[in-house]
Amino acid sequence: MPNTVRYEISYSTNPYRHRLLPQKAAGQAKRDISRWNQSRVDQETHFYAFPVHVPGTQLLHVDWTSSPDRYKLTNEMVPTWQWTRCFSFFAYTANKFHVLECKDPQSYKIVEGHTLNDSIGKDENGDQWNVILAFFAFKTKVPGSNKYYVQYQNDPHYRIRIGMEPSQSATKGWIDLTTFYAFDTAMPGTSKFNVQYTVRSTEAYAMSPEQFRVFVEDPWGSWENKFAFYAFPSDKLVEYNPNGDTSSIVWEEHDS
Repeated sequence: MPNTVRYEISYSTNPYRHRLLPQKAAGQAKRDISRWNQSRVDQETHFYAFPVHVPGTQLLHVDWTSSPDRYKLTNEMVPTWQWTRCFSFFAYTANKFHVLECKDPQSYKIVEGHTLNDSIGKDENGDQWNVILAFFAFKTKVPGSNKYYVQYQNDPHYRIRIGMEPSQSATKGWIDLTTFYAFDTAMPGTSKFNVQYTVRSTEAYAMSPEQFRVFVEDPWGSWENKFAFYAFPSDKLVEYNPNGDTSSIVWEEHDS
């Protein structure tokens, strides 16, 4: 985005740790004597953020301490004891969203957060849940982004609803779960995610409770595309296979 600054991520070993600096290295602590290496190719090596406040951004600070030299990212206004503040920047807050699938009955859920401790495996009803994809989306309004609402129901089984407006119908019984912001057009670094919908069983012609899912494949059976959004893909995903097999997924990132 315009008026952003590139921030470089590097690392050192013994012990393993990271350093975060503006591209020109102006924020390095003067007493930092460690040898720092550029991050590996398979890791993120940089990102862009704002040096001044922009609506919707959060203030973050980078602090340093020695023995060994190490840096940390914090939102605390005052450095903790024995830590020295190097610089500050502003960035949009985002979170990770996992999409889980249950095959019997076929249903989907969205779990927000970087960990899934109690969300994978069998639930209290004995239904098996597996992660099929994950993405990062904003938690605050970003220029050009739209707000998406996620709701759920437990009857007759767990299912979700995703829309640009929440369902306000008391008769349908949708319960608010979470919200996120994403783009409706391709942006640099994003991938396309389809929101699909069905009200009919994929194994029979009998009607079944309505539900939604986030998917990257084309719809089949009774599923149909409702709309799409663009978010930042997770680097650890599996490609959906109706036979149950998994393989690495190839994401198409958009540069414009």
